[in-house]
Amino acid sequence: MVVIRIRSRTGSGRLRGDGALAQFVRFVLVGGSSNITRAILVVAVSAGVGVFRFLALRGWVFS
Repeated sequence: MVVIRIRSRTGSGRLRGDGALAQFVRFVLVGGSSNITRAILVVAVSAGVGVFRFLALRGWVFS
């Protein structure tokens, strides 16, 4: 009797591979998460600057 084993890879197993698709998916995930993090940081800083400017114009910060 001959047993043939077919190796199936899970989703995370495919992403760990060296194939072009795996590398592209990793590139998209890392780049996307980096851009989202940068956007959140820019919005948080600009909102903080806006609040600081609002308080400074009313004399509540440097008085």
